[in-house]
Amino acid sequence: MPDKTGGQADGRRGLASLHNLIGALRRIAGMPDYLAYTEHLRLCHPQLPIPSERQFFDDFVRTRYGDGPTRCC
Repeated sequence: MPDKTGGQADGRRGLASLHNLIGALRRIAGMPDYLAYTEHLRLCHPQLPIPSERQFFDDFVRTRYGDGPTRCC
């Protein structure tokens, strides 16, 4: 009979691996990692409010692209 806790641990490791992969793909594509950012805020800047995921990405896009295109063509 299989051990249920081993299966749960495997599932958590699989989810952690998936999260790491998604984070790596976002970094390659130039997208920020919201979960990593919120963890950083909790650990290093507990006095700052944690933005919603929508606010976080809106701020990222505004900071990266400003008010217009970044290329001439």
